[in-house]
Amino acid sequence: MRKHNAAAGDEVTLIENLPTADQYLHLRAQNHWRPVSTAEVETAMANSLFSLLAVHQNRIVGCARIVGDGGLYFYVQDLIVDEDYRGKNIGTRMLQALLEWLAKNAGSNAFVGLMAADGTEGFYSRFGFERRPGNRPGMSISIASLQEGRNISPSM
Repeated sequence: MRKHNAAAGDEVTLIENLPTADQYLHLRAQNHWRPVSTAEVETAMANSLFSLLAVHQNRIVGCARIVGDGGLYFYVQDLIVDEDYRGKNIGTRMLQALLEWLAKNAGSNAFVGLMAADGTEGFYSRFGFERRPGNRPGMSISIASLQEGRNISPSM
């Protein structure tokens, strides 16, 4: 379990770890995502390639995962921040950490994608994610740009 140090004055710490089913279900419910079973969550978490938790005073206030086949296809999944902690750069810090992991672990021909929730495309676009051409669903980013160190920090 590796910690990502918080910025100066920031009390939220990022930890490489999976949420428990209860923690994950709480974050999903708070964001009005459709209900899923504990068994489904446990299976999903066990199949994650990489996962982060945002922790404040021993409380899980966010999570984010990378899923995929570990070779060619990688997806940013379940980037969720507790509604009481939004606007504090937690989502930005988690996505930066995910992109850093991808830059180190995905091959040069890998596809990196995500399915942006309504209203969040602008957030992901700041990191270089683009809508897929031809009205295909989701957004993607060039792995080469990540490996070259581009797009890991958001543009303003």
